Amino acid sequence: LEFRRIRYSPCRSTRRTFSTMSSSALPPLLPSTPPSVPLPRRLILSPPDLLSFQKSNAYKSLLSYVASITSALSSSTAAQAAMRGTVKGSSTGVTERLVEVMEMLHDWARAVPASSKRARFGDPQFRVFSSYVSSHGPSLLSYVQTSLPSLPSSPISPPSPPSTSVHNLLPHLASCFGHPTRLDYGTGHELSYLILLFSLRLPPLDVPEAFEAYLGVTRCLQEKFYLEPAGSHGVWGLDDYHLLPFLFGSSSLSSPASGSAPKDALDPSWSPLPTNLYSTSLRHTLALKSSAPFHVVSPTLHSLTSIPTWSKVAAGLMRMWKAEVLDKFVVVQHVVFAADEGDVWYG
Repeated sequence: LEFRRIRYSPCRSTRRTFSTMSSSALPPLLPSTPPSVPLPRRLILSPPDLLSFQKSNAYKSLLSYVASITSALSSSTAAQAAMRGTVKGSSTGVTERLVEVMEMLHDWARAVPASSKRARFGDPQFRVFSSYVSSHGPSLLSYVQTSLPSLPSSPISPPSPPSTSVHNLLPHLASCFGHPTRLDYGTGHELSYLILLFSLRLPPLDVPEAFEAYLGVTRCLQEKFYLEPAGSHGVWGLDDYHLLPFLFGSSSLSSPASGSAPKDALDPSWSPLPTNLYSTSLRHTLALKSSAPFHVVSPTLHSLTSIPTWSKVAAGLMRMWKAEVLDKFVVVQHVVFAADEGDVWYG
């Protein structure tokens, strides 16, 4: 595959669907106020805590949610609907509002200026973006949950007071774009977004649309602020930053209705219709690593092209995600749990 002549920049191209805020303007930061309810907290503080987590309802529920997504996407009915381009039109109101919020955050990511001094990894200006997400997160989440009638424009005022569910969701939104101190991004931050989708009860068939909008933000941030890959295995990893888009994308290609095989990924012109998370993630990875052939810069991704069916690719990626993300202490130690035991995710 040859990508050397492409100047790829996710911060310069975005799908404009909902967002009404000008990308040239940022809202003012809001003063922080003490929370009215206990904030979610970390509970996985040692390897024995990980064993307890693996036996918990939260662990089983999240694993079941991912399995339901892959199952729904691989069904022949879903695949045929995707080929007709009708899946997006059936998305729920929560999904549409979440996509709208992600597109606004994409605007903010482009509007925050990068530092004039480039470092190999980690531009401190990423912390500016993180402060906007934390400051305006209650309003954005309230809009997603329909507590607000419309997406607020600048200046944004927080709901008074934010609901308990918003307080429980805010840490996941605030952490899903990267760590403001370490200036890195990895599958643990991607996990935070997945927990957010689960907590919002997003229907499985809506997840690709929600992830597509989310990836627009994260890829812009990764390119613009040089976020360090957190826990990356380098050239021997699947991808420096993401895993779930490959899992969900390969699942949607598993049905015979897709008319595709893993070896098709060797063709530079390969582009399943509608745009598939696996193919777009593959193109993104190869565009960023354009200095050498596919099998050199991404041998693990390249090895997937020798697997006969997409269903086997998806099954292998599911095992990889469970082993390398959900069962890894260094990843899940950062997951927070709400004090309210009645919450859908933390019960």
